[in-house]
Amino acid sequence: MINMAQMSGEELAKWVRTAAELWAQTGNTDDDPVEDEMVRQGCDRDLAWIICEYLPVAFAEHVVENMGVTRLLTYKRRLTDGTEVECKWQDDAVYLMVCRFRDLEAYDRWDEFKKIAARSPELDAINKALMAGTEVEGFVSGVAPFHKLPSDSPWLPLPTTENIQH
Repeated sequence: MINMAQMSGEELAKWVRTAAELWAQTGNTDDDPVEDEMVRQGCDRDLAWIICEYLPVAFAEHVVENMGVTRLLTYKRRLTDGTEVECKWQDDAVYLMVCRFRDLEAYDRWDEFKKIAARSPELDAINKALMAGTEVEGFVSGVAPFHKLPSDSPWLPLPTTENIQH
């Protein structure tokens, strides 16, 4: 298994781009075919899962920020042993790479990629609040990634992103 210390930023960016492109091409609403194709192309299964759960989160963040909603700076990652570990979004190299893709590559093709944001449970909850007549400006949102990782997973956020080779 490749871990973050062994993966270049360029390789991580390639997998983020691959996942986003697969969703854009297929219009798929299910992670499994995208993850399966990434694994078939050589991506680590856990990394494919994480990228597929972070893409909607990052793309929705762009939308909800424009509504005046902010996100908590941390999230809790459930582990396979039943425990949770608190992680900072800013320390999560995979999430940062997804955001970089969103800001630098997907921005000019937003119509093609906006369906990724629509997959976010966070955006769904905010839309339901708006439809119920609730003003969401000033809300603080929290997101809990659903994929459980082992406590020794190489994909748990590192204290800094300096371990990614550029």
